[in-house]
Amino acid sequence: MIAALMVLLLCAWSTQAPPQAQPQAPPQAQPQAQSPAASHYLRGVELLRNQDPAGAVAELDEALKLAPQLAEAYDAKGLAALAQGNPASASGEFRRAIDLNPSNAVAHHWYATYLFTIGRYAESVQEIEKAQSLDPASKSVLADKGDLLWATGRTDEGAALLKQLATTEPDFVSPHRYLKGIYFASGDYGLYLDEWKKESSLLRDSSSLKLVDAAQKGFAARGFRGMLENTLEEQKKLYDRGLLSPYLLAQTASLLGSKAEALRYLQIAFDKHDEQVIQINNDRAFENLHDDPTYRDLVARLGIPSKG
Repeated sequence: MIAALMVLLLCAWSTQAPPQAQPQAPPQAQPQAQSPAASHYLRGVELLRNQDPAGAVAELDEALKLAPQLAEAYDAKGLAALAQGNPASASGEFRRAIDLNPSNAVAHHWYATYLFTIGRYAESVQEIEKAQSLDPASKSVLADKGDLLWATGRTDEGAALLKQLATTEPDFVSPHRYLKGIYFASGDYGLYLDEWKKESSLLRDSSSLKLVDAAQKGFAARGFRGMLENTLEEQKKLYDRGLLSPYLLAQTASLLGSKAEALRYLQIAFDKHDEQVIQINNDRAFENLHDDPTYRDLVARLGIPSKG
C-alpha cells in the first residue's frame, strides 16, 4: 500500500500555500505576497514530488523555523521520512501534525495508511474513520478505508465499498488498484488482470500496460505460474532500463519461490531507500521469507516500530 500512499499523497497536496502560512489581506487591498514560510513549504513539497526527500526536509525545516505551528509541514516531513526509509521518524512527524491540527482530515488519512503499513491494524481503521468523519466526501479516504477494512479482516465490507466506488467513480484509480490486490489474494486471477489493466490504462502507464499484457499471455498459456514468469521476465527488462522498482521484482520472485533472487532485489531496494521497502513485514508476497535470517536482518535494520 505504501506506493499507493506516495502517489495519492503527493497528488493530494495543494499547489496553494497552507492556510496557516497565508497572511490575510486587508479589506479592498491587493493580496499580500506569499509568506517566506509558505515559500519554503511549497518548495519542500515540490522536491518531494521530484523524489528528493533530503532536499524537501531542508526546506520544510526552514518553513517550521518561521512558522512552528505549520501542521502541513510536519505531514510532509512524515512522508519524506518514509521515502528515506525512516519509519520511526515518520510516526513522530505524523503525530505532531495531528496534535497541531486534530480536525485535519488529510493528516488522519495519511497517518492511517502509515499505521497499516507497519501492521498496527486496529489503529489504522480508527484513524481512517476519523478522516472520513472529517471529510465524508473524499474519494481517496473511502478507497483507502475499503482497502484497510478488507486487509484487517472485514473482507466483505471492504470489497463492497471498493466495488461500489469503482462503479460510481469508474475513472478513479484507487478502487481498481485495491480490487486488483484483493482478486490476486483470493485467487481470482482473471479479475486481477482485468483490474490491473484498468488501473494501468487510467494512469496511462505504458510500462505497466506492457507488464499486464505479458501477464495475460502467460496466464492464458500456463496459468498462475506462467503469469508470474512472464511478469518477472518483463519486469527485468524494465528494471534494466531504470523504469521499475527492484521491490516489485522481489515480490514476483518470492511468489515464484525464488528466495535468493527475491532477497537480492530486496537488498537493492533497501540500499536505494526505496519507499516501498517499509511494507515488507506486512506484504504477503514475502511470507515464505519470514524465517530467513537475511530477511529478518533487513526488517530489523529498517527500524519498523512495534505493532503493539
